[in-house]
Amino acid sequence: AEMETRRKKIFEHYPYLVAEQAGHVLGYAYAHAFYGRAAYAWSVEVSIYVASDARGQGLGRKLYAALEDALRGMEVLNINACIAVPRTESDPYLTNGSLAFHKRLGYNMVGIFHQSGCKFGRWYDVAWMEKMLGEHEEPPAAVQDFHDID
Repeated sequence: AEMETRRKKIFEHYPYLVAEQAGHVLGYAYAHAFYGRAAYAWSVEVSIYVASDARGQGLGRKLYAALEDALRGMEVLNINACIAVPRTESDPYLTNGSLAFHKRLGYNMVGIFHQSGCKFGRWYDVAWMEKMLGEHEEPPAAVQDFHDID
């Protein structure tokens, strides 16, 4: 119920893409407002999930490519990704796979917030990465609603 409410709220303005096969969700990717003020309308935060049994087949790359195309159509310029990262090599829940994935897609490290996310009953560092989608002209083109783009 929480995920459905979140999906509906995001989809009011932004893309929320889902990949499924035979009714089974293999992955999803979406964007939402990075910061709720007009000055940051050209920036979004993105999130992606690919089921463990669907990884390594290019699905994440395809989802992000489609997401980036939609965001370009909206005139979004900055993509930000917030990624929980393990604090030890032997973490039973997280790997550095997401960091490596984002680097391969052209994201650059911005910074790390230490012990700022709590998942699975333990504290994790949170890395922020960014990717620029276009030139930052002045004045910038107005950001469009996802449902208004061709």
